[in-house]
Amino acid sequence: MAEKQSAPEKPVEDKPVKEKKRRVPILPIIAIVVVLNVLLVGKIYMGRVAKKSPAESSKIKKEEPVGVKVPLEEFLVNLAGSSEHYLKATFAIGLRKGETEESIKEEVAPIRDAILSVLTSKQADELATESGKEKLKKDMVGKINKEIGGEKVLKVYFMSFATQ
Repeated sequence: MAEKQSAPEKPVEDKPVKEKKRRVPILPIIAIVVVLNVLLVGKIYMGRVAKKSPAESSKIKKEEPVGVKVPLEEFLVNLAGSSEHYLKATFAIGLRKGETEESIKEEVAPIRDAILSVLTSKQADELATESGKEKLKKDMVGKINKEIGGEKVLKVYFMSFATQ
């Protein structure tokens, strides 16, 4: 039988074994970066929402509990812009604690004058919205306090309110 001759064996050279490169999975890294960015943006956004403007924060600090509420007689006025639009309304004013109804009764004439001047400066379409009515209340409080000198009136309440 014929024997197979094997090929002479080559001496094995010692080559440095190439280490396999460890590949860092890129997808989890991208996911982590995206999540961190979302959290950071959310935190910044929530921080801005939670912060109030200086006017709002002073408003919160200034809000005092209202003391005595004094009803005023009915008002019937022509609204600005047309003699065809009228406002018929009844208001009560909320006084600062410590102020009494008797002390404010002395100021009824300037209070009514202030309210009349504010009411007659408004147009019917301004008073048709909720924000318009809130602005009217603020304007009335400011004008009343200016007329009577001091911050005696904190709030104005509508008891009746009708435009035509």
